[in-house]
Order: sequence, then structure tokens, then C-alpha cells
Amino acid sequence: MPTDRLRDPRVQIVAVAVGALALRTVAIVTWTRHLGVAGDQVFYHHQGQDLADWLGFTYRHPAGEQITTAVHPPLHGAVLGLASLLGGESVTAHRLVGAVLGAATAAVAGLVGLRVAGRRAGVAAAVIVAVAPTLWINDSQVLSESSYALAVALVLLASVELVRRPTPLAAAGLGAAVALATLARAEAALLVVVLVVPLVVALGRRPPADRGRVALLGWVVLAGLAVAGPWVARNLVSFDRPATVSTGGGFVLEIASCDATFEGDQLGYWSATCDRTSWEPGDETATEAAKRATGTAYVGEHLDRLPVVVAARVGRLWDVWRPNESVVLNDVFERRGRAPSWWAIRVWWAVLALAVAGAWALRRRPALLVPFAAVAVTTTVAAAASFGITRYRTGLEVATAVLAAIGVDAVVAWWVARGRRPAPDAPVGVET
Repeated sequence: MPTDRLRDPRVQIVAVAVGALALRTVAIVTWTRHLGVAGDQVFYHHQGQDLADWLGFTYRHPAGEQITTAVHPPLHGAVLGLASLLGGESVTAHRLVGAVLGAATAAVAGLVGLRVAGRRAGVAAAVIVAVAPTLWINDSQVLSESSYALAVALVLLASVELVRRPTPLAAAGLGAAVALATLARAEAALLVVVLVVPLVVALGRRPPADRGRVALLGWVVLAGLAVAGPWVARNLVSFDRPATVSTGGGFVLEIASCDATFEGDQLGYWSATCDRTSWEPGDETATEAAKRATGTAYVGEHLDRLPVVVAARVGRLWDVWRPNESVVLNDVFERRGRAPSWWAIRVWWAVLALAVAGAWALRRRPALLVPFAAVAVTTTVAAAASFGITRYRTGLEVATAVLAAIGVDAVVAWWVARGRRPAPDAPVGVET
């Protein structure tokens, strides 16, 4: 390949993405392939197989009944279903799908950095996403976080494109990306409020005028409905009780609301002992409603503890509170490995520090800060309402990686500029 071609930042970003794929593949064939699936991994693995068998979005719940489900949004199950339809039905094959998604996330994150701050930031963003332990651990398991990471990267890219060129096409791209993220994890619907509206308002200091901004919002909504509308419509007609993106709220509320999670070593986390409401036969929303009632009743009886619990959830999510416990919980319950979990925390803290530098570098471009802040708010609110778990930080990890890359670029640029400054005039009589 010609040297000039190798200097193309897009080629360099693709090369990093290939490296990301290799790293994840090595992790799968040397580590996680020896682990069976558990928890949510079981759900996604079997749903992918069921979709390939044309059974639709179904789930065999703990009581053994195969039922129509929306307990998780459909995107990752659909991706695994496509892989299964093409012959990749095994657990390892589904894990390799995560590796491909992780490589694509590195590439898209690199494009975001490239659009915002140039070649150096683009390559750095791709590298950070490629090697960050939290992200490659996610991608070596059968979890929706792989799809969500890619969707968040697309949201960031679409946001940057809208800031650069506020056109109907760019607005539609943002709406589609936000809808796609919502179909990966339900909390991404909050991005409509904390990202789309503030971002369009932030464009108000330059064209388009007010009428144009309303039109941009309309394009965002139309594209979002086109992507997410069919799933929502399916849910509205499939269950006895109203359901939109997900029926998982009650399940999450219950496993996060009992004595084990309101105090002690699992404060702010989840516990199997909280899962105390039996499954109702038939319609999934009946069980969701029962579990929601159980969780709501417990929270209502312990409102005095709720501020402490919420603070613990957020502290765990950001790994600024009881990180030693987070390592143990990630190892025991999430089976993410003790050593990888320790490295993940250390890398996270380093990336977070660089992200602060990146945010400072963008301080005079507030519209570009909006998408990063929106992902942080969405992630934090989701943890506060559920529990603090490392993999729920996935979207924030992607956004922070890009900001950190911008910080790296800013620091390097400052250092280079500092070295190029002319030396001050020497005092008379002093040799130089």
C-alpha cells in the first residue's frame, strides 16, 4: 500500500478496528469460550436461536413456559438471530458477533474523533475503544451492551454531523441513531429529552431560524418513529397491559429493592434474594406488574434509605465508591474475571481524567459537548433508577473514550506548541 494511503486517518482507524476485532477474538477463544452462558446471556443466546427458527421474540421463563416477550429491547436479539439464520447458532458464534460489533464501535468512535478534532483524536478514539477492558469484556460475552456501544457511537457521530451541517438528512440520521440505541437499551429513549432538544436549541445561534429548528426536530421524530415504531406497535398489540419499548421495568425494580441491596455489601447493587415474586402464567406483563408492585411497596416502606441507595448506585456506576467491591461483584456475579475487572477500573480512571481535558478543550464549542453530556446523564439516571453495575456504563465508556481522545490531542498540541515557542532574549553578557 502506498505510503500516502497509510497516512490517511480513515485507513489508520480501520486498521485499529481490525486490531480490536483480533483482541476480542483472542479473548473469546482463550477465555470466555470455556464459560457457559448465564443470566442475560442465556436470554439473548436462546432468543437468537428462536428467531432463526421463526418463533419470534419469545422467552422460556424460569417456570418453563415459552412466552412472547419484550423484557429486553430487540436489537441484540435480532442481530444474533441473523447470525443464527446464517449458521452461527453456537455460543462461540454469538460471542464472535460481539467481537465484530466491538470492532465497528472502534471504527465509528474513531470517525467521531476525526470529525471533531482531526486525525490524532480520531486514531486515539479508535485505540481507546479497541483496548478498554470494560468494552472488550462486554464484547466477548453474549450481551446487548455490544449492540448498545455501537448504537451510542452512531448517536455521537450523527450528533456531530448535525452540528456541522444542520440539514434534514442529518436530523433524520440523529433520530434513527437514537431510536436504534433505544432498541438496544430502553434508557436511551431519554436521549430525546437530554440530547435532541438541547442540541437543536444549541444550534439557535446560527441558521436555521426558529422555524427551521422545529423542522429539524420533526425530521428527528419521523426518523425515530420509522426505526422504533414497528417494535412499539408490536408490543402495544401483543400484551394485555400497555408496553412500549420494554416490559423489564418491574423485573429490574424488584431485584434492586430488598434488604440485601438497601444496606450491606450489595448496597446499590442487585441481589437474587430480591427476586421473590413468582411468575404468573401466560402474559409477561402480568408478572411485570406483580414484580413492580413488590418493588414499589418495598421502596415506599424504606424511603429514608433511598437517597443513600441512589448515591451508592451512582457511585458504583462511576467506580468512585467501593471499587474493591465492584471487582468482586463483577467477578462473582458477572463472571468478568478478577484481573480484567481490576484493569478495567484503572483504565477507566485514566480515560476519565483525559476526558476532563477533552471537555475543557471543547469548552468554546458547547454544541459539541451536548451529546457527550447527554450520554453521561442518561447513563447516570438509568443507574440511579436501577442499580450500579459496570456493564450499564457501556454507553458512557464510548462517549468518554472519544472525549479522552480529544483530550490527548489537546495535550499533545499544547506540548508541541510549547516546544516551538522562541526562547526569551538572553540577558546582556550571558552566552547562549
